[in-house]
Amino acid sequence: MMTFACVIYVGFSFYRALEELDSLFLRASRKDSNATVVLMKSQLGTALTALDSLLQTVPSQVLDKGKAMVEVYRSASEEDAGSDDLESSEIKQLQSIL
Repeated sequence: MMTFACVIYVGFSFYRALEELDSLFLRASRKDSNATVVLMKSQLGTALTALDSLLQTVPSQVLDKGKAMVEVYRSASEEDAGSDDLESSEIKQLQSIL
């Protein structure tokens, strides 16, 4: 089990990686020649690694519930691509997961 300080550090590392990626995208949008595709790919890899580390701090029961909710939402979105509202049966399915 991870200590609270370790969880905070992992969360901060993920946040820092996202901030650096965002900064790199901003520099690229301003035509900064130092913001190369290779650097962007590298920073994206760093952010994904940090996200994986952060997700490992989430209890498996909570993560499983979250995955189930995402799956229900995605399947509803695919069925009703033009609709923003979930059907009542889909809402009930989400509530049953919680």
